Amino acid sequence: SLIREKGMPHGVIANLGDHFGYHGALAPHLSAPEAVMIIHDAFLGNYCGGWAQLFPDPDQALRAMVCTTYGPEALPPEAPYWTELAEMVRRRPMIELFAGHAIGAVVHAKHYLDRVARACPGPVAEIPLSSRDLIIVPPPLASETLVIATIGHVNANKQITEVIKAIGSSAALRACCRYVVIGPIEPDERQRIEAVMSAHNVTAVEFTGWIDDDALRDRLAGVDAICCLRSPILEGRSGSVIVAMLSGRAVLVS
Repeated sequence: SLIREKGMPHGVIANLGDHFGYHGALAPHLSAPEAVMIIHDAFLGNYCGGWAQLFPDPDQALRAMVCTTYGPEALPPEAPYWTELAEMVRRRPMIELFAGHAIGAVVHAKHYLDRVARACPGPVAEIPLSSRDLIIVPPPLASETLVIATIGHVNANKQITEVIKAIGSSAALRACCRYVVIGPIEPDERQRIEAVMSAHNVTAVEFTGWIDDDALRDRLAGVDAICCLRSPILEGRSGSVIVAMLSGRAVLVS
């Protein structure tokens, strides 16, 4: 209806999230004057980092994105683009770079609605994230082993190392807990996590890598509890939290 109101023959609906590998094909269309953007995350700095790699000088491209959006003082020549995540989220989350060019926008949560609304010249609506039910079997019967899972693309924000440290803090937990990390993981991130495992004497951690929906259902059938921790919270809504709640399992959230 918004496109019709503006007398446009057609429009672009852009699903935009903070992972360039998932959303990078949108890049050529993000400056379309008729775009309605569904902005899934409150922080798009990683998307910008991936997008910049397509330019001859990625560092210069990133600096141009920041300075165009927030002014030259937001990233002085001597300052790095990548810095402490919470500070980047507070000072330059990069969502304005995209929202400022949209005729309207959708967000999934109130915690970044106002920021998008200040940048977007058109209406902004909060609409919950839709998700289909994977129809996961009920949790397993209680046993001597407690199986914990984290679902999704593995990154530092998901607090996987904190779960490992918690398990490692207790001999009883080390004896009874098995931790399954379900989702794609880069080699350097796995190496970082394995270093924490070694430091805290935790060995019962399994990395599945990417799996399809059928394999996800099979994996979750043997899981007792699902960790959906985030720090800071960057998403509008978490798909893994929705899956966890629909599965009827204990869910740990921030």
